Amino acid sequence: MKIGVLTPIFLCVIYILEGGFFMNEKLEILKEKYNLNERILDLTIDVAFKKVFTAKENRWYLAFLISYCTKLDINYILKNMKMKNDFISSSNIKMKTGYSDILVEVDKKIINIEMNRNLSEKLIRKNKWYVNTLSSVRAEKNSKLDKLIIQINISTKARIPKTNELLYEIVRMDKNLKVEDVYNSEIIYDINLEYLKEELYNKNKINREEKRLLIFIEQDKKILESLYKGDVKMKEIVNEVEEEKYKNDYSFLLEYDKEALDEEIRQDELKKAREESYNEGIRNNKIEIARSLLKSSMELKDISKHTGLTPDEIKKLQ
Repeated sequence: MKIGVLTPIFLCVIYILEGGFFMNEKLEILKEKYNLNERILDLTIDVAFKKVFTAKENRWYLAFLISYCTKLDINYILKNMKMKNDFISSSNIKMKTGYSDILVEVDKKIINIEMNRNLSEKLIRKNKWYVNTLSSVRAEKNSKLDKLIIQINISTKARIPKTNELLYEIVRMDKNLKVEDVYNSEIIYDINLEYLKEELYNKNKINREEKRLLIFIEQDKKILESLYKGDVKMKEIVNEVEEEKYKNDYSFLLEYDKEALDEEIRQDELKKAREESYNEGIRNNKIEIARSLLKSSMELKDISKHTGLTPDEIKKLQ
């Protein structure tokens, strides 16, 4: 009887131990895949951005981002900042779906901070919806409408094409995207990481504040250590990002991996679409040349030689 009772318990213990072993093995594979011993997390990946910057120990950097855009004093921000969505940094990562990235309140200012890894008209409309929703909630709770809504977008691509600025405020109709960005008591800021990388970082024209934004571009720990050699606060943030609690959080790394793979697939699809479009353009050009040559009564074999189209394809054009 005792053996019969103990056997299921023994099997359960073995199952749990084996499950833990395989989980640890998968964890090591993920850490090696993203080279997390030599690189920090890619903070442009949504789940990493939220997990890191909703953590209490990284509030200083959140205050820096707000100060960089609004010019409010960092100490004032830290003293008055209240997190409005702390649940995002909990173990239930899937709760992020459908919510804004980071939401804080500073005195009478509601501040929404968004990481835009794939900037598109659809994403801009979604971000605008967040602002409109915040305005609506504010209107319902306070008839005086005395709270200012601020949205800060950190974008890997320029919101307005060919914009030669790192930081800009959206104050008028964005004609390039046909999305209205004008509000009565809202301000939208955009941090253009593309400009930061191409025009400032690669050309070494960067000041201390701009350098602090490089954490979204540079992942190599040795390079970051060199960049922030005299910047104590940024050294603390980099050390925090590479902490074991992120690298050993299996559910977090699994979600991180999923988002990274989704982006890889999306880039492959975009590349394929561009190649197909390019090839289609070349083919259409060949067809137009063939039609012109047909009008000049050139022989099919000669047209084929000039255009690369087969004689059968050229016959169909006739």
